[in-house]
Amino acid sequence: MSLLSLVLVAALAAGPAAPRVAAKAVRSLTLEVRELRFREAAAAVLTPFGADYRVAGQVDDFRVSFSLKNATLDQAVRALVRAGRTHLPDLTAYHTERYSIMRRWGRGSPGDTARSAVELPGLEERVSLSLSGATLHEALLKLSEGCSLQYPPPPGVPGDAPPPPPQPVYLPWIMLDAELRDVTVTLHVNHVTPHLAILLLVYAASESGVRVFATKESENYILRTHPTAAGPPPVDDAKQVSLKLRRTPLRTAVQWLSEAAGGRWLVERSLPDVPITLEFEDLAPEVAIRRIVAVGALQARGLTYTRAGRMFLIHWPGTER
Repeated sequence: MSLLSLVLVAALAAGPAAPRVAAKAVRSLTLEVRELRFREAAAAVLTPFGADYRVAGQVDDFRVSFSLKNATLDQAVRALVRAGRTHLPDLTAYHTERYSIMRRWGRGSPGDTARSAVELPGLEERVSLSLSGATLHEALLKLSEGCSLQYPPPPGVPGDAPPPPPQPVYLPWIMLDAELRDVTVTLHVNHVTPHLAILLLVYAASESGVRVFATKESENYILRTHPTAAGPPPVDDAKQVSLKLRRTPLRTAVQWLSEAAGGRWLVERSLPDVPITLEFEDLAPEVAIRRIVAVGALQARGLTYTRAGRMFLIHWPGTER
């Protein structure tokens, strides 16, 4: 290993056993890595834990920099993968009896990792979009650049055929009806899952008066027009809302606000249901959600909201609390 700036401090502490951990393996790790090749960094991170792991052959050996402080094994793997995503956006980690660090299904052979392997929690893909008057076609191209969804779909997928069944090597795709290609959208959103990004694009496209809906078949998305599809009711910005919250779970607080203000309010599935204590009277709906989110962010760092036309989305990037 070349002489690079690598500081490693390992500390023993009680904790749950990880897959195939040696008896004297560390349980927490403080580590600073600067400009190490990815496989060297993986060894520096995972060897002290005694964890059984593999880095797939389709992962390039680029250089990464990151730091850990009293990190558990799962936290260390997440940090390693997130550092690698600056080079490979679809990099992730699965585990069964071992940790497998690889590109998502379809970017080369998964080797001996089973198709049913569980992706490490907190490593779901996240995308950011900043679109002003872009066509839906352009928006989906931009979305596909930041995640492992293919757009346009691969050759041989006809527009009226069901998606092919998942194979051991499989990359999901997005299909867009031809008449929707030129529908314009305006959307600014940061660090949401591809699924939520597609949902937000559908509602943003519906603001143009064209009814758009998305269906998900297997892991694929199909965006179509629907003459009778109704958009969500608009939020009444002129309405004044009042709430008294005393350690109210965040999801309940959002539900009460939506009942008072009307419109469509969505809460990301991974959102921590932190307690909210807050009281306000006669506030506009967006001011109210801004205050609720500000209180929640004190306990779940990174908590935020996005407005897409008629809809509000409350989401969380998964930052460790």
